[in-house]
Formats: sequence, structure tokens, C-alpha cells
Amino acid sequence: MEVNNQIENIEGQVLRYINGQLCQEESKKLEQWIVQSKEHQHLFKQINTLSLATDYERLRPKVNTKKALKNIKKKAHRKTYFKLYNWLLRAAAVLFIPLLSVVMIQYFSTEKKVYNQSITIKTNPGMTTSFVLPDSTKVYLNSESTLKYLSKFTENNRMVELDGEAYFEVTHDPHRKFIVKTPHQTNIVVHGTKFNVEAYSIHKNISATLLEGKISFHYPDKVSNTANVIMSPRHKIVFDSDLKTAQLYRTSCLTETSWIHDEIILNNTGLEDVLRILEKRYHIKFTLQNLHPTDYAFTGTFTNQRLERILDYFRYSSKIQWKYIDDHNISDEKNKVLLYK
Repeated sequence: MEVNNQIENIEGQVLRYINGQLCQEESKKLEQWIVQSKEHQHLFKQINTLSLATDYERLRPKVNTKKALKNIKKKAHRKTYFKLYNWLLRAAAVLFIPLLSVVMIQYFSTEKKVYNQSITIKTNPGMTTSFVLPDSTKVYLNSESTLKYLSKFTENNRMVELDGEAYFEVTHDPHRKFIVKTPHQTNIVVHGTKFNVEAYSIHKNISATLLEGKISFHYPDKVSNTANVIMSPRHKIVFDSDLKTAQLYRTSCLTETSWIHDEIILNNTGLEDVLRILEKRYHIKFTLQNLHPTDYAFTGTFTNQRLERILDYFRYSSKIQWKYIDDHNISDEKNKVLLYK
């Protein structure tokens, strides 16, 4: 009985340590306990990995995983305690497959006596998700996007790496900057604010849209290679990685952030931008025939409409015809749509 109580006590301390709820003295004692033996390190890794893998509050906030785990543990015999951890870990991995991928690379430093994990979250085509970072920053991740971060940010900064599109509600911290590393040698520096970033490495353009607060967009230009633009709310910057130029626009922010609410809001939006939004939302690929994207702009709001309804709207408003294209390349999972006149 004493051993069981000790295990529960250690588990509670580890979970509070992971969530940053231990004071400095308590954290130091736990780290000293971890390095005492390989068994302690193994136990820490097992509890920590399970906590990350089953953390629906971070990945799927509506699911009360802690309550479910508590109910299961009440029914489990103490001798099967660690078997239950392994079973839940496998079950969590299976449940996450249709929604997103979570990859954790765990390492241990005996010199610094501190654990940390490199976590990668990926969304599948046509899917979005939301989760909370270690500093309580909330993130929405759009289709076919990847975000990498450490489970414990450093004392100097909070850095994440994005390939795709994400909306951030950054927790204010005057002592640590929040940095978003993006493709094509660009990055965004903030303290506490709300903003959207579209930064797919396969596309030449990187854009950032600021809703609240202030951000600094850093990019390589033709002259100094260290240019940056300090943005104000309701502005959008678009960086062309080929031309090494950046342009700043005023915006209502509705079009850029409507995907968070499962909506498509167009406000005199050019055809090229519209098609990019639809490709992410419906996992398709457009081909144009006898059409110039700069000749068309659209305004409208779509909520839960099928793609065909939206394409019919194009046809009624601008005489743009459409049809699905048969593709014999079975390795390409995307449907293809031809737009023509």
C-alpha cells in the first residue's frame, strides 16, 4: 500500500511539473529524484509521454480526458497500473490518426537536469484543430499545417516553428518574446497579441494579418537582408520570397480569419485568393482555362456549404463555368476542378 501511495505521489508531482505548477524548489527536488536511477527516468518518461499523448484539453478542448482516465483507473487493479498506461497510449494514437498527427521527440540532459520535448502537431488535409501552448497561448491550426514547439519554453523566449497557416492568441509576457519562425527566412516577433499567419513552404508568399496588439515582421530584402516591418492592427503584410519585397495592406481581417469559425468570408477578394482558400478547405486543386485571376473579385459569406454550391455562385455571378476533371493518377488524392469560360 505504501508503494502504491508513493507512485501516486510521484505521478502527481510529475504532472504538476509538466504543467509548470511546481515552485522552483519543488522542481529542483523532482529533477534530482529523476537523475537518481534509470527506473526513475523511465517512470517519468512514461507518465510524461502519456500526459502529452492523451492531452485532449490541449488538442481537443471539448473532451474531458482527465475524467475518463480517472474513471478507468478506479476500475483497474493496481498490478495492471503501467499496462494501462501503455494501452491508453496506443488507444490515444489510434484516436488521433483521422484528425491530426502528434510527434514527440523526448530528450534528457543530465547536465542541466531538466526534461523537455520537441512536439510536432500536423493537421490532415481539410482538417483544422486548436490547442494550447505551454505558456497558455492559444493556437488554431489550419489544413495541411505543421507547428513545432518545446513542451517547456526557455527563459529567454517562446519560439515556435510554423509551416502552414495558424491563428495565435498570444499570452502577454513582458520578459519573453514570442517568436514564430516561418519559411523563406522570415519570422514574426510579438509580446502579446492576436494575429494570423499563412506561411506554406510550398508557396512563395508569406502573409501575416494583425487583429490586436503589435507584431514585427522580419524578412530578407534585396539590400540589407535584415528588413522588418512593425505592424498595427487591421493590417496585412504579404512577402514575396522570389522578389524579396513586402507590401502592407489595410484589411478588416474577416477573410483571413474566417476559417477559424468554419466560415468563408469574401470581401472583394480576388479570384486567386479565393481559390487558395477553397483548396485548403475542400482539399482540391483548381486549373484555369481562358481565365485571368486578376479580372475577378467576389464578396459573400459561406457557412457549411458544399463546394458545388460555392462554384455555382461563381457561375451565376461571373459566368465562370466549372467541372470536375478525371485524373488517372491514383496517387494524387486531391480532386481536380477546371474553371473556364
